[in-house]
Amino acid sequence: MDEYNWASSVGHVRILEMGLLTGVDFSRLAETEDLRAAVSALRDTNYGKHLEALDNLEEFALALERALEDEYEYVLSFSPEKGPILCLLSKYDFHNLKVLAKEMLLGMPAEPRAASSLSMIPFGDLRGASSRREDGTSTLSPELLADARLRYGLGRGRQEEVDLFVVGELAPALAKAFEEACGEAMEGGGPFGVDSAIDRVWMFWLSRYYRKHGYESLSELTAAEADLTNLRIVMRSLFHGLDPALLTKILLPGGAISPLDLGAAYASGPETLERLYLRTRWVELFRRGVGKVGRREPLTEWEKECEDTLVEIYRLAKTRALGPEPVLGFLYGKETEVKNLRIILSGKQSQAPKERIVARIRKSYA
Repeated sequence: MDEYNWASSVGHVRILEMGLLTGVDFSRLAETEDLRAAVSALRDTNYGKHLEALDNLEEFALALERALEDEYEYVLSFSPEKGPILCLLSKYDFHNLKVLAKEMLLGMPAEPRAASSLSMIPFGDLRGASSRREDGTSTLSPELLADARLRYGLGRGRQEEVDLFVVGELAPALAKAFEEACGEAMEGGGPFGVDSAIDRVWMFWLSRYYRKHGYESLSELTAAEADLTNLRIVMRSLFHGLDPALLTKILLPGGAISPLDLGAAYASGPETLERLYLRTRWVELFRRGVGKVGRREPLTEWEKECEDTLVEIYRLAKTRALGPEPVLGFLYGKETEVKNLRIILSGKQSQAPKERIVARIRKSYA
């Protein structure tokens, strides 16, 4: 990877960053009277045109997804290497894979809104690439996925690059994840086992892709995400008394602490876990989490702190003058922004108290 290739892209992103919503903006939105007033307050943002196009304001989630899709399309248009951007997008394909695997496990169609429209491969094509063998197991054909009607790159001359990524990288990873998820389901893991199996394959594939293509700093971001996810899993497991053997199966690979080491330390108790976390930058988060578990306090606020910590790590990308980090950091910030808007608009829709809405808002990337 040549960092200087990203110089122009970083310049584009610096301009885009100026349009991100701040914490003050989110607080003002939370103060609005109702859903209509909150939507009206977004009129002059890049969400405005998508919200105004809705026939029913209750469908605001569709508008937010369309705005995020536009952002990905635009960033792809000026990025010299598409792989890192497409890797970030792949989370929606893996999400849809979970929907498909559980659909086949339960033997009934998924809810229409369960699948994301942000995936590279439309859910209908993903479903069309799946089949059930005579022995009752399911499979996913990479060849059929390669023929899918991809959503990105069509309007900006990037279709070939997206095609190559899907054929060479994404489709084989989806097929492997689907196979492991179905195997987990056959062994009695149920929907939870399906989700865990797919998450593990996704994280392993993502880390390997970044290392293979020389994106070491992006691999470090992925490792931080795996660590913070695993930390939340460990705390929830301590809180509910999860069996150590099950914990090891659901932890993500790619972090600073391996799932095997975490599982062994978990089996020995919180003191052993703390010694393991002493050699990481997450030790204080761990201690606060253990304190809450010991007092039997809800983990909601602490889990939000973990998510805010990951936002802070991505915000460090702003300090880099060259490379893909500021570009991916911006996209991560945009996704966080969309999550916050969904929290606020959903709260207004359900007439939740302002205090409850504010408490759920994540830290802004801006």
